[in-house]
Amino acid sequence: MTTFHTISIDGLDIFYREAGSRNNPTILLLHGSPTSSHMFRNLMPALADCFHLVAPDYPGFGYSSMPSVDEFDYTFDRLAEVMADFIAAIGLKRYSLYLMDYGGTKHCFPNCLVQCQLAAIGTDIDKPPNPDSWAFGYTQQ
Repeated sequence: MTTFHTISIDGLDIFYREAGSRNNPTILLLHGSPTSSHMFRNLMPALADCFHLVAPDYPGFGYSSMPSVDEFDYTFDRLAEVMADFIAAIGLKRYSLYLMDYGGTKHCFPNCLVQCQLAAIGTDIDKPPNPDSWAFGYTQQ
């Protein structure tokens, strides 16, 4: 069963979905743009017998706070800071990441990382898209 929660992080309400037992290995599911944790609504119950799953909505997405661009710095670094604070606040100590196109945030909280699964990472935000740079199924242990 998937449950729904909201937690205050850095003055923002961060919504997240959670499924499975905390006694199981944890997978942190980070959505891409322009989606939300809703994209994992079918995946989470399918994996909940074997894994503990957590899927937050980034600020400005889904059911999380949507501050204006004058109130929040919508950069990868700032999103990574909020996610790092979120991870600490909900007490995740070891986890695997499943990332979508906002996967650049992984570099900001690698200390607890067990494994990283990248999906459709294809662009450097400073350059035009290059199909040769796409990586599927990259695993870091």
